[in-house]
Amino acid sequence: MDKNDTSSVRILGLREGDALRKPVPYEYVLRSSKGRELVALGVFHSKPPIERLVALWDGFLKHEGEMVAMAEGRLRPVPTSLEEAVARRGEVDAVQWLAHRDGVEAVFPEPSNTELITALKENFNSEDVAFSTIASRMSSRERTLPGLSADEALKQIIEEHAKNSGVYGFTPTLEWFWGKFKSAFGEQSIDDRKFWSSIYDPFSDETIFNRISAQRSRLRDLGILNTIVKYWNEGRNIFFVYGHAHVVRLEPALRALVAPIPNLSRRLTRLPR
Repeated sequence: MDKNDTSSVRILGLREGDALRKPVPYEYVLRSSKGRELVALGVFHSKPPIERLVALWDGFLKHEGEMVAMAEGRLRPVPTSLEEAVARRGEVDAVQWLAHRDGVEAVFPEPSNTELITALKENFNSEDVAFSTIASRMSSRERTLPGLSADEALKQIIEEHAKNSGVYGFTPTLEWFWGKFKSAFGEQSIDDRKFWSSIYDPFSDETIFNRISAQRSRLRDLGILNTIVKYWNEGRNIFFVYGHAHVVRLEPALRALVAPIPNLSRRLTRLPR
């Protein structure tokens, strides 16, 4: 690889990655000249390939040196069994459980809510950012908040986001939400999962909330990649299981990371177009 070629360190854009039509699940194993490995597995959260994940993990453990496991989401109490892990949060908790069992550090490389909100507010109205973030949670409530009705999930999500009032610059409440919701969408039912997915869809440009979602996806890609760079530069082997789209979009930059290119860490701080 030409050491002056910087194209390979760029995170792919949303549509670039989608246009590649990579299979699901999608995996790649990258090896450095010194024998370290970065194992990546991209999945659909609704159908996590647990058997393949475990097989990749068992192979990953055979390598010498320091290791770290990475998965999507936030840190939760460790499940008591793999079965419980899969039932609770699919591949996310499965990775956490496997890492705990085998004495490997588990990391969740997402930017914090504060970091995301602060960055999004540079280009969007604070109330729109709050509404979009709530919509993102509602679109996945059946997976992340199982057993709750739409009304119960909404109440819990808004209570969580009220804790970010200092970052938003106002306190999200149910009254605020319903006023904004009805103004934008009239009598639309909040029980309709397809509706939430439509306004969270980062590939659509139909609403301001779709555009915020697209920017959030790019910020997440950047935060995830910077975390991977940090641990790779510490000399770790990395086991990385994430949503399919993230794994696809990050592949060129991860290959460049393992290949190494001069000053890669500095170049990766650019937000993709």
